[in-house]
Amino acid sequence: MNAEFRELWGRHDVSTNTVGIKEFLLPDAGSLKFVHSTFTISEYGDFRMTVYTPVEGTGTEKRMKKFLNGYS
Repeated sequence: MNAEFRELWGRHDVSTNTVGIKEFLLPDAGSLKFVHSTFTISEYGDFRMTVYTPVEGTGTEKRMKKFLNGYS
């Protein structure tokens, strides 16, 4: 095992991501389906960022716009 490998292995500097579909059921908006992608921010260790994008063809984007316009 060389020194560079030992250093990299010891840092555990690994970034992972997970992708899936999440559904939220809101009384005022109905069923909202999103593709979610979660990324580990490796320079901070335990911190993660999740991005939610409406699933096409489910009406989620339209319902979200209507729902959010009711709060403006």
